[in-house]
Amino acid sequence: MHFLASIQFIGPLVAVIKLVIGLSLLLGLFTRIGSIIGAFMMVLFYYGNAEWGQGLLNSDMMYLILLLSLVSMKAGEKMSLDSYILQKYEIENKILKKVLGL
Repeated sequence: MHFLASIQFIGPLVAVIKLVIGLSLLLGLFTRIGSIIGAFMMVLFYYGNAEWGQGLLNSDMMYLILLLSLVSMKAGEKMSLDSYILQKYEIENKILKKVLGL
């Protein structure tokens, strides 16, 4: 794990991915995909901090639970840019509906 942390571009890449995930959740655009990617990152952060100095239930685990609950409750289905795009353009494509999270 220390090898990955020593790579020069990992830190900026994580910051950019976190920014994109945050914007997708705030705007309601690609909400489900943003939640799934965010949950995956929280799993990596949780196990990357394997010293367990903060205990088993730390902030990474809480964010993981929050993001998984967004996925399971179909967040973004009612009031989001995802649903607005589907309603305005009357999109019936099943693949695009899955990508948008509906």
